[in-house]
Amino acid sequence: WDATGRPVLYTNFAQAYDRFDANNNARHMMALFDATVWWLAQQRKNQGNATAASRQWCIVVDFDGFGLYDQNPKSGMLVAQLLQHYPELMGTTILINAPTIFYGMYKLISPLLDARVRAKIAFVSMNLKNSEQAKSEFETRFGRDMAEWLTQEIMHSLQHKMDQQ
Repeated sequence: WDATGRPVLYTNFAQAYDRFDANNNARHMMALFDATVWWLAQQRKNQGNATAASRQWCIVVDFDGFGLYDQNPKSGMLVAQLLQHYPELMGTTILINAPTIFYGMYKLISPLLDARVRAKIAFVSMNLKNSEQAKSEFETRFGRDMAEWLTQEIMHSLQHKMDQQ
């Protein structure tokens, strides 16, 4: 959860199961978003999340492990279509270490995204040397506790990748 009580959904390509199947990925995302919508509705019934901002979610996508096979145009189109259904519920989306090959896909699908969705997407570069700078960005967006967890999770992935090389 971030400092305002919004759920933070974190995903990492290297840890994704069956990630090369575009339809399964879309179903997974839809189930995740629907479960989050349900949870937010339950909170609202219990007088939680009283502000509009607290009825949104944040998505953090860690591109660790992203490769050429992840560049499926069908996946990009399905994600774009799915995000069109949730423009007001999406608080922010942070794309961590998106590789150069992803930008071609993003350029292709970004015109399909609602302007409100596009405005909520930010790219953050993080490596073992600039982790404090990225952590500061996370603190601004999510608060100290979530920033600490995200930084540790991403640094763990980066260190794991370096250890395997």
